[in-house]
Amino acid sequence: MERLFPKYEISSLQDAYELLMDILLDGLPCDVSISVIREEENELNSYYIMIFTNNIFNEFDMEASVYHELREAFCKWSFEKYSLKYKNIIDSNKLISR
Repeated sequence: MERLFPKYEISSLQDAYELLMDILLDGLPCDVSISVIREEENELNSYYIMIFTNNIFNEFDMEASVYHELREAFCKWSFEKYSLKYKNIIDSNKLISR
């Protein structure tokens, strides 16, 4: 993990959220495909608009669900180093917590 994210220091849940934004390709910033809907000391709740990635996969007759499963596993794995949890609450509703 150190070699993958050597420059990232996560001291807040906002830092963790920004790490995901820097690494994952979920659309351009102007697409606003992911946005924070609630932020507290121990929880950051975000909303992920899946239509962008779903449209790309559909265009090539591929299953978008595979990407979403890999994305979720990657997020969970990435946050283990920082003792954070990543959880899919309901489809597009994601939670990062301490």
